[in-house]
Amino acid sequence: MKPDPPKKGYYFAYTFKEIMKGLSSSEDREISIYLSNPKRKSEFGVIVAEFHPGAFYTFFSLPKSTPETIGKAAFTRLLRKIKTFLLIDRKSRSIESRIVAYLAKGAMLIYTQRDVHYQAVKYRGAQKWSGQFRPKVRKIEEKVIARE
Repeated sequence: MKPDPPKKGYYFAYTFKEIMKGLSSSEDREISIYLSNPKRKSEFGVIVAEFHPGAFYTFFSLPKSTPETIGKAAFTRLLRKIKTFLLIDRKSRSIESRIVAYLAKGAMLIYTQRDVHYQAVKYRGAQKWSGQFRPKVRKIEEKVIARE
């Protein structure tokens, strides 16, 4: 898949090749890697990466206000930390767990576990093609699991 180009005022602190090189020692199975632009803001800081263990990893572009040296240093620390997140597995069909890494002030990385709880939707004949199979989001929990 072709990576998204960074949006205006953003840059990627790493290339796809650097990501694959950093993951080769910690990753035995094939995982999809995506380079994307951040779509949401957080109280924890600038979103750097999102890990869906066993499925795919998404690495986000950083704002130009973040110095490139800090971005690269955070990226290398992040690749070392990925090994510990490979053990986290999906809890159930109604909960989607992911690990999100944020770059806070002072070049500190904050790792959170973001659980999205879904409600199973019942099939109703009148809603045949209206998207009734899309689960409803009941709540989103995000808790800090590590700081470095």
